[in-house]
Amino acid sequence: MAGTMDEPHPTASPNPSPSPSPTPEEAPSGSVTEYLFFFLGLLPTLISAVRIYLIAHGDRSTMLELLRTLNVTALMLDTFIRFIGVIGMAVTAFLFLRLRRLPPTTIRPAWLRRIVSAHRRTALWLLAGTFTIFLSSAYEEEFFDADNKLSWTPDDLLRIYAWLLVIYVVRALAILTRRRYLAYRAERTEEPTEQAPASPARNPWLPWRGVATYTLLPVAVLMTWSLLKHTDDRMWLPSQVITIDHNPAAFTDQQIRRDADFPYLNGRDMDGHFSFVGYVLDDNGTSQTILSSNGVLVTVGEDAITSHEACQYEPTYDVRADTPFVDRLLNHDDRWHPAPTCEDLLRKVLAR
Repeated sequence: MAGTMDEPHPTASPNPSPSPSPTPEEAPSGSVTEYLFFFLGLLPTLISAVRIYLIAHGDRSTMLELLRTLNVTALMLDTFIRFIGVIGMAVTAFLFLRLRRLPPTTIRPAWLRRIVSAHRRTALWLLAGTFTIFLSSAYEEEFFDADNKLSWTPDDLLRIYAWLLVIYVVRALAILTRRRYLAYRAERTEEPTEQAPASPARNPWLPWRGVATYTLLPVAVLMTWSLLKHTDDRMWLPSQVITIDHNPAAFTDQQIRRDADFPYLNGRDMDGHFSFVGYVLDDNGTSQTILSSNGVLVTVGEDAITSHEACQYEPTYDVRADTPFVDRLLNHDDRWHPAPTCEDLLRKVLAR
């Protein structure tokens, strides 16, 4: 009995050791849902709102008219459809790399993640095939814009990745410089320090852990810059050369000549008809509300409109460079043009 009383009883440890957590390289760098919500939801919405502001040149009356006649479907689809190739590439590459880096043990027990974990190899091959499909829908100028060879602005993915490389190198050099400065100060300081030894610092030359930095961020910058900077990509409605039988009172001589994209082109032809480049915002059957390319808002009766013809607003449009890769593979006829440029069409109309 005494021997039994003297036996030590096992006691629970007051500080149980925590379960091993994933290493920094294994831990996910943010929720996939949050990244995709921002990239596919919040960012296009913000870009669309700023496009309305820019196409109205900040004028309150024009913005209110744009909102009144706004075609939300056309605005959102135009924000997406022009970059559908690179958007799909970015999303599939992001999911592919996250799935490759995420160990099966860290996947939460949700039904979708259990399915993906059980069919990991199949999911990776499916994402790789989807990436190839979206790549065929991309445009060459989205990777390298040959029209702006000497520009350092983020006009294409090549320049954006070059800027990321510059930022990466500058950041690494700044971190190394700061560490050397702190080490130099510590050597000059004679007071002993009793602080606990710090964990080894991360090598600043290692790649960034965030997968979104290499996949989603460059495409987000490309979308924002292209749709907000370039005036030929701001409007979500088809551009047209509109001809009416009189000069509207809203157009003064100064406003006619103010269009920087079509200098000394908008105006009257030999028959007194007035032609200009614009967008039809609203058509109620008796009159049309039209926004000209230089921001003049005018309402014209149906009987006063002589003609309106669709055109390509981009002055440097080239069917060989401004078509997706899949169209080049399937359509070898470089003479095909969906519509002439607005500048060429406007010259022809005024010369009649």
